[in-house]
Order: sequence, then structure tokens, then C-alpha cells
Amino acid sequence: MPERWGQARIHPDMWVDPGDDPRNTAGVSPDGELATVRDYLKDYRLTLLMKCEGLGAAEPARRSVPPSTMSLLGLVRHLAEVERDWRTWLRPDGPAPKLYGGTDADFEGAAAEQALVDGAFADLAREQAATDAALAAHRDLGERVGRGMRRRAWRAAFPWCPLWSVTRGTPRPTRVAIRVP
Repeated sequence: MPERWGQARIHPDMWVDPGDDPRNTAGVSPDGELATVRDYLKDYRLTLLMKCEGLGAAEPARRSVPPSTMSLLGLVRHLAEVERDWRTWLRPDGPAPKLYGGTDADFEGAAAEQALVDGAFADLAREQAATDAALAAHRDLGERVGRGMRRRAWRAAFPWCPLWSVTRGTPRPTRVAIRVP
């Protein structure tokens, strides 16, 4: 087990001792839907930051299993892109430009350079702050917002939910064909 994972002192088989964990581990949700969403996002974001804490430039850029392009740095870049992409649904003027280029550029462009690592975390913090600002502007999460999708048949607005930016990526309509025998 890598030394950095042995942070827990009371429970050495755990990643972090419960008393030292800054996330909401009590299982008690705050009052209200908006507060619950904010708490949920905070915990997901904190988990990523805790996993990356203390790493140099090389560790987060290391590929998980060759020939995969998956890396922790790629994930940080991808989540910044997802936060931005999710808000595209709220923009009346169309999508924001991609941060890192085309498909999979967030993972493929992840390299062991300190400036790149610092830039990825700065991008993530900026995009998360923008999502938080968008969330603050929509107090009623049941309100239907968004512009729908261009060039696709589905055009209905959807309820505001930034959890998609953490748990599912950009919300996309799904068509399910059910074949009845």
C-alpha cells in the first residue's frame, strides 16, 4: 500500500479516519433540496481533492493501465470539461468552447508537467465556481430551464440538476426501445 494512503491513524486500513474526514459522513442531509444538492456536490469535489492531495506532477499524469489514456489528471481535466459542458444547456448563445479540444483530449493531453497539473486544478476550480454561481441563480430546482438540444429531436427543457455534472456527465436524452413479444 502506498505510504500516502496510510493517512488514517486510528483505523490504518482506512484511507482517512472518520474524525478527520471533512466530508459529510454522518449521513444526515441538510434541510431542503438546494442545500442537499450543494452538500452532495461538495462531498464529491472534496473526495477528488483529497485523493490528489500531496501528489507531484508525475503521479496524477500516470496512465492507469496501458494502453488506456485514463489518468487522475485526465479525470480532473474531464471533470472541469463536464462542469462547463453541463452549463452549456443554460446558455442562450450556444455551447462554450471546449477547454482541451476535441473528444478525449482531456485525457490524451494529460502530461507530467507541473504547469499542466496546476492549470487543470485552476480550470476545475473556476468551472466549479461557475456551476455554483449558476446553481445560486436557480433556487427552485424543479424549474424547467435550458434551451434543449439543437440538431436533435429532443428540445424540451429539463429540471435544473448539477448532480449530472458529477455523477452522470452531461444529461442526454435516452430513447429506450421496448420490444413486446
